[in-house]
Amino acid sequence: DMNMYYQSVEKIKFQLRQQGFNHILDLSHDGDKPGFMEDTIHIGWAGWVKVDKATNSFISNKQPQPHYQINSKFLSPEWTNLTPTPGNLQKFQEKLH
Repeated sequence: DMNMYYQSVEKIKFQLRQQGFNHILDLSHDGDKPGFMEDTIHIGWAGWVKVDKATNSFISNKQPQPHYQINSKFLSPEWTNLTPTPGNLQKFQEKLH
């Protein structure tokens, strides 16, 4: 189910952003493009071109020191079992603060 897949992608990005990981390259909409994937877990030549283009300026230019805030609530069964609807993510976010 692609809806569940994209909800899971949003859940992962939510978790990363909540902990200070703000440079996220979302390739979740590209997997069906020719040459993008070699197989289910390996990026193909077209995928590497996109990764290279997206990360070049980030790698080539000095970045400010990141401030990560690892939150153990993301290790809880509540988070693990959370269905990642926008409403559920909002409720979980309210519990983080």
